[in-house]
Amino acid sequence: MGASIGMVPFTDVGYNVIVDQEIENTGSVRTTYYGAGTISNAYFGLAFMPFKNFSVGANLNYYFGMLNRNAEVQFLSASDFYYMQQYKSLRVNDFSFDFGLQKTFQLENRNKLILGVVFENNPKYNTKYSDITQKNLGSGSVVDQDTLFFAEEEKGIVEFPFTYGFGISYVKENKLEINADYYHQSWSDAKFLGSKSNFLTDLNKFALGGEWIPDKFSIKSFTSRIAYRAGLKYEQTYLTFNDQQINDFGITFGVGLPVYRSKSTINVAAEFGKKGTTDNNLVLENYFRLNLMVNLYDLWFIKRRFD
Repeated sequence: MGASIGMVPFTDVGYNVIVDQEIENTGSVRTTYYGAGTISNAYFGLAFMPFKNFSVGANLNYYFGMLNRNAEVQFLSASDFYYMQQYKSLRVNDFSFDFGLQKTFQLENRNKLILGVVFENNPKYNTKYSDITQKNLGSGSVVDQDTLFFAEEEKGIVEFPFTYGFGISYVKENKLEINADYYHQSWSDAKFLGSKSNFLTDLNKFALGGEWIPDKFSIKSFTSRIAYRAGLKYEQTYLTFNDQQINDFGITFGVGLPVYRSKSTINVAAEFGKKGTTDNNLVLENYFRLNLMVNLYDLWFIKRRFD
């Protein structure tokens, strides 16, 4: 039996965009879009092996947090002070489950072939949303404010997509590991407060990676105990603009540095990638990421022979 507990960010919003336009018969118009907020996932996972070389598990997920999306429209050419404001917020606070299966096939010379499957069936989350749209008209020191729409802490439901993924691993114990994964999310069927988004499509992700250790138990050479890693990914993301799906391609290189007289490791990885396209007046992003992770290993619940 194994268990895991943790908290990871699920989604994060942070933007501030200003658009200036000249509109016929209206003049100069400035639109400001800005948003902020985070939704996090606190989870508890439990897995066990009912049969030899076959494991099942599940995660209990608790999603919580709030996202804010705001917009302001200001008519700069108006003789009086005139602008419109819209403030939207979405608060999430609910539970869900996801599941996994894993089968291990023992090969010759202690080698292994491992197959895994994960899935999550359209989780629905209770939410509360607020929406206020108002018009402001001022002349001198007098400001007239008119509320065009108002909803405060209304209850709603956000329906996440059906998700599944599967992978295969070949493991040569303490020497070599090669992994291949596929992951799918049906974001085109997701519903936000009862309606679908025109900007979302299905996500498909393919990944391939490997790890090689020259001599894990070498006592003479530190470099022989290092885990050398490399991988690549291709992702058809869930975003679509101007009828163009946004794709992401990246390659990674990394090392796992062993800690002296311990099974703990210091892991460093670098990722190079491209996301987006210049077609249909869109943006191509070249990115670089540097990741650092410390994996601490310790033995617990050891009965001492001598106290």
